[in-house]
Amino acid sequence: HRETLLQLSLSHGAVLLRDFPVPDAEAFGRSCEGLQLAKTTMEGSAAPRTNMYKDIVFTSNEAPPSEKIPFHHEMAQTANPPDYVLFFCETPAAIGGETPIILSSEVAEYLEVNHPSFASDLTAHGVKYQRTMPADDDPESPIGKGWRSTFNVETESELEQAIKVSGYESWEWFPNGDLKTVTVAQPSLASDPRTDRTVFFNAVVAAYVGWEDARNDPKKSVVLGNGVALDDDVMADVDRFMTERRVAFPWQANDVLLIDNRVAMHSRNTFERPRRVLASLWGAREGRRPSVPYLAVRGGAGADEQSSGDIHTDPCAELVLRSGDRMPSVGLGLWKVPRDAAADTVVDALRLGYRHLDCACDYGNEAEVGQGIKRAIDEGIVASREDIWVTSKLWNTYHAAEHVPMAMQKTLDDLGLDYGTLVVRDMCGVMERGTC
Repeated sequence: HRETLLQLSLSHGAVLLRDFPVPDAEAFGRSCEGLQLAKTTMEGSAAPRTNMYKDIVFTSNEAPPSEKIPFHHEMAQTANPPDYVLFFCETPAAIGGETPIILSSEVAEYLEVNHPSFASDLTAHGVKYQRTMPADDDPESPIGKGWRSTFNVETESELEQAIKVSGYESWEWFPNGDLKTVTVAQPSLASDPRTDRTVFFNAVVAAYVGWEDARNDPKKSVVLGNGVALDDDVMADVDRFMTERRVAFPWQANDVLLIDNRVAMHSRNTFERPRRVLASLWGAREGRRPSVPYLAVRGGAGADEQSSGDIHTDPCAELVLRSGDRMPSVGLGLWKVPRDAAADTVVDALRLGYRHLDCACDYGNEAEVGQGIKRAIDEGIVASREDIWVTSKLWNTYHAAEHVPMAMQKTLDDLGLDYGTLVVRDMCGVMERGTC
């Protein structure tokens, strides 16, 4: 039921599995692995957590029970937020402790209708997040994760090397060892290309309302990409709307909640102990093209007059399939490319930026195309097989069920690949083998 669950989470934002047979962290982790999603990291996460199983199951935010955690998309303030978030209730709270959810598209629509000027500013400029971290974790703060555990480093020099490639505009050291970071401008009102819905994809409200401790002032924790402060009245109204529209349910033991992190936001209510809810964060489905960046910044007021603090994106050059896969809309057609030129042609195309190769066994050059793919990977032109969308075709003399596996295996063998991204049935008419 893997694909059904993922599709339901795309359609509805979340799926609750009540009384699911997972008694502990290990069983929960194995169930998560069964979804066959790509592993992701918690680098950049603000929440203090404890690893419970194989670096894939953690405690949920360990902030004190009296601290309400506002609505957010998980790790939306980072360069690589997860695609999916799963929660497992091991022990329900005595009172409270729900994990409310809301469709991000509802929040975006409310903002555009009721605060169009602010929505335009978000579209044009994005937002920057500012946070001061201690060296080591502070369990008394909802954003108390220290810079050592945030970036998985030990020394200040290691931190500076890591932060240069982690989506930060600047950083500043304080005499006591605390670290202040400022992210680059990031989208906050954007379009999910899988659904064409505008979403409020960010941690803006969570930061503005909840990033408060001895080191951080929440009103300064997030600003527009051009440095302008957010409108306090608008933020309060959006927070009110989300509270009124949220969906919340009391946790029961053995509940598992699957959230599509691009569709739904979540939060946490205050509670009385005991409460133990575990979390697991995951990327795209294994064997699929990476989903990051997976949001296209919408056009809007100011989009053509961007300043240096604004969001810059290249035009959307991908088609999003109903499965959620993102197919490059422009591909290199390899029909009639001579065999002795096919490998070089593929290498040159990948070097120029093509990431979609359109092949077919009937073209007679798939072995040479495979040589070109291997060379491009070996030479570092592309990082891995997952960065290339490979389309092939099933010729119409191989449409019978007993012939399909043989034809597909020949294509994979010729291309030197373990899987093809897309296989198209070539020609509608079915012909007997040997007639063409």
